[in-house]
Amino acid sequence: MLMTAMVVNAQTKSAVQEVRDYLHECGVFYIATVDGDQPHVRPFGVAEVLNGKLYIQTGKKKKVFKQMMANPKFEITAVKPSGAECIRISGKPSIELGCSVL
Repeated sequence: MLMTAMVVNAQTKSAVQEVRDYLHECGVFYIATVDGDQPHVRPFGVAEVLNGKLYIQTGKKKKVFKQMMANPKFEITAVKPSGAECIRISGKPSIELGCSVL
């Protein structure tokens, strides 16, 4: 399956790793996109760092990919299992087509 990576850039490599570690601790995180004027939120569970960038994968045929192509603004949110802390990330991803992960 051809996968598409959404790359989230941060200011430093340590910040990228810190975000990845936070998302892993939460287990499930949510990505919000828009389709026209309708917001859409969906769960994701895998985020990895490669070459200093945070990668989140989805398929090219999925609605989340199509929504990001039409309007690249997105937000990621996650809550730690204790419920005491949360994170929200806003941005625009870099889209890398044809990525393969071994």
